[in-house]
Amino acid sequence: MTRNTAQMEIQLLKTVLIFITILNTLDALESSVKMDQKTTKWHTQESTTRTVHNLTNLIYQYYLVCGSEYICEKQNYDFIKSHQATSGLELCPRCSCDKDCVQSGTCCPDIMFSFPEPICQDIFIIRNTPFGNDQGHMIVECHDESSHETKEKCYQNFTSAQLMQKPPVTSNKYAFTFRNKHCAECNGVFNYSNWGIGISCETVSDFNFLSTYGDIIDQAIEEHCNVQYEEDDDSSKHRCLSTTHIPISSVTECNVTGTWLTYDNDIANACHSSYHIEDKGFKNVFCLMCNPPLHNTNAITSCNVSGSWEPYDSALLDACTKEEATPTTMPYKNVFCFLCNRNNTSYFRYQDANAIIGKRSTFLSYMFRVRILERALDFYYSILDSTVFSNKDDVHTLSNYVVSFNKTKLLLLHYAMYGTDSYCSAKFPGGFFVNQTCLCDESCLFRHSRPFCCHDFLLNSTTSCLETLISGPTHFSSHIGAISRCNELSGSDVTANRCNSADVNDIFGTLPVTYDNVIYKNLDCFRCNHPTKNLSLVSPSHWEFLIECDSYPHYNYFPTVQAILQQAKRRNCRIQIVPANTHDTVFKMSTIYCNKENIGICNVTGLWSAYDSDIAQACENLDIFLPSHDNFKNVYCYICNSASPSSLDKTKGATCLVAAENQYYGKNITTACAALPEVPGFGLYRNIFCKTCSIANEKIEPFYWIPFIPTASGDRDLPFSFCT
Repeated sequence: MTRNTAQMEIQLLKTVLIFITILNTLDALESSVKMDQKTTKWHTQESTTRTVHNLTNLIYQYYLVCGSEYICEKQNYDFIKSHQATSGLELCPRCSCDKDCVQSGTCCPDIMFSFPEPICQDIFIIRNTPFGNDQGHMIVECHDESSHETKEKCYQNFTSAQLMQKPPVTSNKYAFTFRNKHCAECNGVFNYSNWGIGISCETVSDFNFLSTYGDIIDQAIEEHCNVQYEEDDDSSKHRCLSTTHIPISSVTECNVTGTWLTYDNDIANACHSSYHIEDKGFKNVFCLMCNPPLHNTNAITSCNVSGSWEPYDSALLDACTKEEATPTTMPYKNVFCFLCNRNNTSYFRYQDANAIIGKRSTFLSYMFRVRILERALDFYYSILDSTVFSNKDDVHTLSNYVVSFNKTKLLLLHYAMYGTDSYCSAKFPGGFFVNQTCLCDESCLFRHSRPFCCHDFLLNSTTSCLETLISGPTHFSSHIGAISRCNELSGSDVTANRCNSADVNDIFGTLPVTYDNVIYKNLDCFRCNHPTKNLSLVSPSHWEFLIECDSYPHYNYFPTVQAILQQAKRRNCRIQIVPANTHDTVFKMSTIYCNKENIGICNVTGLWSAYDSDIAQACENLDIFLPSHDNFKNVYCYICNSASPSSLDKTKGATCLVAAENQYYGKNITTACAALPEVPGFGLYRNIFCKTCSIANEKIEPFYWIPFIPTASGDRDLPFSFCT
């Protein structure tokens, strides 16, 4: 076919399309005058041809759970007396009210369920050469209340010539497509646009002289042409697509939980429908509604039980009191009772923090990650004002706070083992022979490379090892290190007492914070170690809660993050504290110091012959951040699992075997050999100095600790989908 011939064919087809479009447009104009024949609420009336028979009932039940924020046609429902914005609370999934939401599947429920379910329909009138996607997504049934005559025209099987006059139509308001104009009108839609007709032939065909639709069909058959419906805009939007992928972990059935006590056919049908806007692990909000939470407490049925309701709203008060109850919003009667028991002037999602919750479902459990975006300082300060500690004795301390040990003895043992100056201010007999750079402030505690902390600083540090597991099954529990005591504990200082206490259960006292690469047990420990820092200006980053439950915990309608945790504890969910970034080296170093895999108990070997309480406490009881020694938790655990040189041979190793003039370090090392205690690890020699001064011109080789940085793994690293 030449270029001129092809252009001629295209022009001829355009002429035919214009002719057909004019005829169909006249039909559309005729139909548009009927728009006022039906009331705007007609489609909300009950109909058995829809997936949801009683749309008004469904939207009312949805209204009790979600409010009116995501109801597009509010004017169609008399029960909506006022509007309360809830979108910022993420109580229900976001949905759309624009024309194209039909194709994207994101329409709000009152739109998506307002018509019979669309099905796939052939868009070819005549097809000689199959190609492309030849089916359109169309509504082919009528509302029960429509006239018998209109229904017949919607359902009627037409001839090919008649089909050219009865093209599909698409609503101009919401882009639902109907088989023909009668199918649209029998569903209360009178403002629509007709689809056009497309004709494609193997050879150039002239349809301009034809005067009837029948003649066009006859010639199209004779010329082996394809005749099909085409939308002027973008017909691909209405083509049948593959089934929407629903994550295998999503709940797609009702009453999987066994907690749905009152069956509702409309909610069940909506759950089982093709409507898919996932909501917190459920296929759609209606699958969540037919799997409600189980609560043993009475519902809150009135406003301001919390005492925090702002601002007052009489319409909200009426809705809470007069509207029906729904089990989905427990412990509140309905969403309105929830709203009138919170401070609605705050942009915080919860009273104690602005937080978002990420989810990840598996075959066996529901996992949620609570991320604190911003702490509610007013709420925190109110907790401090209401917290009372009568005296120091009332504070339940962590283990290392009540341990008393001889630091001087421990430092002497350490120096006798390593022989280098790795101290802030310690002094030893004989002085120092080898310098080793170290740091003396808390910034060194979580460093992953040299220089590390000086040993005497570590012995004086206020660190401890904390379990990451807050509650739930204990099949696995890791530990992290943090600063967990104030530099100076004051019995009258509530913040200091909260830092020191092991019994503070609110989120501010439970969740670690990180500031300047240092981990603190909680916000109180950060404050009492940095009393000059203003929390309004300085914001340490919060860790996160990881919650794993056997069933969906329904966290939507809790006023605080703390209430979510309490409910999770009651249901024996597993709750852990995790950092925002598990690949962060600060976090990894905190786990290294608290590693429980190395030997951390004295005399496992049976070789330690002389018990020493200070050494035992340094090995077993202290949560201090000491480097490991071989496969032992720290150097003191190595000492209390080894035989002393004197127990091996009391006649050797206690003095230098080489004269002072042949010593690399001179006569002072002789003093260090004799004056410092005996330690294991140097054969029959008393300590590192005795070994060094027994070999001519021997040097002390500094010990350099190289921490093994683990690769984070497990549930903490799983991807979570967060709603923001």
